[in-house]
Amino acid sequence: MSKTDYEEYVDVQVDTLIKKLEMFKIYERKFKSLDGILKNLEVRKKEFSDPKSPSFEQRLDSKKNMDITNDVLVKFISKEKVLEDDKNLILGKMREAETIIDLIPNDDVRLYMKRHYINGESFEKLSGEKYCSRMKMYYAMKKELKKLVMGDLSK
Repeated sequence: MSKTDYEEYVDVQVDTLIKKLEMFKIYERKFKSLDGILKNLEVRKKEFSDPKSPSFEQRLDSKKNMDITNDVLVKFISKEKVLEDDKNLILGKMREAETIIDLIPNDDVRLYMKRHYINGESFEKLSGEKYCSRMKMYYAMKKELKKLVMGDLSK
């Protein structure tokens, strides 16, 4: 029996939601990495612009060096802005995944989805606790996502 266009549409939407959930841990690692880079950049920017640094007076000795100093500071600030924008975009994608899970009507499935997609626990561990197969656990999650896509938010 072939699926209707609507059923195909729902399946594609569910698969899209699953991909977004699966990306959470990758986004989390990128977010932490960008945070570290931004902190490092901030330290370097402060060191570079610190009047007490030995090279600061040398850089201000001539107009040319002062222009170079200003150019470097502008580059620091520009790079910082780009990294902040990237960090905010990633944070938004992480929040989207959390929201998808928060909208799941079944409390048990929602908890297991948080533990798997947000906390990174394996299907093996979760299915062992629930005394069911990994596939049954996966399909229960997929079924709840399908309800979400179809607008059926009843438990």
